[in-house]
Amino acid sequence: MLTAYPYLFSNTRTECLDKEIKSFPLSDTSIIKKKNITFYTKSNYKKMKSLLYLITVLGALYACNPTAKQKNEQAPEKNPVENKTDYIYEATYLDQFEMGNLENVFLVQKMHELILSKKFDEVYSLFSDSVVFRNADGSTTEGIAAVKEVMETVYSKLTFENYRVGVNLAVTGDNGDEWVLLWDGVDILSPDGKRTSELYVEAFMIVDGKIVLMNQFAKPSL
Repeated sequence: MLTAYPYLFSNTRTECLDKEIKSFPLSDTSIIKKKNITFYTKSNYKKMKSLLYLITVLGALYACNPTAKQKNEQAPEKNPVENKTDYIYEATYLDQFEMGNLENVFLVQKMHELILSKKFDEVYSLFSDSVVFRNADGSTTEGIAAVKEVMETVYSKLTFENYRVGVNLAVTGDNGDEWVLLWDGVDILSPDGKRTSELYVEAFMIVDGKIVLMNQFAKPSL
């Protein structure tokens, strides 16, 4: 049975295809060219060789087609920011995030490590001068001087135990703001011997490698 595969080529594509065919070891294959039409014939082709042969021809077609390459090179890149989600309730601040800088997570973790070990002199360098803490009890601590006062008069008298972290997540909003979202918990022993266990949800805004804002929410651990 005679098998034929007709293809139309320009002279340039035919030359390029010839190079590909010569490199493919088919002993009883003949090539017949006439008026820019190339036929490949072979007697008693096995199905596997026929399939491999066709794959080689198609590969040569793509390699010899500069137009296809140019189209691929000129294809515009998709902008992920354009793929916005239509939420039921529109956010007033921002509602589009992407994964952020992991160094910001280490910054927040370092802050907790220093506070838990009461190395307050070292922790202050992690805050901006205008840092703001919006605390879980509704109070606000503004400025590095106020933070130092809280650390040295309140935190220094507490004992922290069993600190644990549920979630560490660094995100960047489509407005460029960088945040670390943290779920954590700790057991607190006060000077009068009272023990409490608290769970926190905290959001830290990071600017130029410094903590500038903390929003904190808390509830007793069950």
